Amino acid sequence: MFTVLSAVPQSVTKKRVDARGANLNDLDVTQAFVGYRMLNTGATETAEGGPYAPIGDWLITGEPEDFEIRFDLNNGDVPDGSPVNTWIPGTTGGQWQFQVNAPGTAFAQGTVSIRLVVTGKVLDTASVNMTAEAGT
Repeated sequence: MFTVLSAVPQSVTKKRVDARGANLNDLDVTQAFVGYRMLNTGATETAEGGPYAPIGDWLITGEPEDFEIRFDLNNGDVPDGSPVNTWIPGTTGGQWQFQVNAPGTAFAQGTVSIRLVVTGKVLDTASVNMTAEAGT
């Protein structure tokens, strides 16, 4: 007699959020632009020298008001846009970017995080690196 063991776990935890990492670079003669944003719709978008384009969703299940997001600056310049190193409501969304005119350079190495409001537990993190260089 054989015993059949199930390979499927008894309880499966579904991923509710997905912090999207990015390495963004723009090098231009006159003006460089890079940006990263997590919209209140649950989408994540990036820009490198042009308009923002979607790269996926940070919110998989639930509602934006259930979560908070943040960009922690680990190294470099403080990006324009939303506050850094501060939790922001998911209903507000966050946007961090550099627009640099020649001659100039701006860069940031950071981490985006998503946490559950009720518990404060961080559910996911990802690295985001941005460099904008103009006139070099």
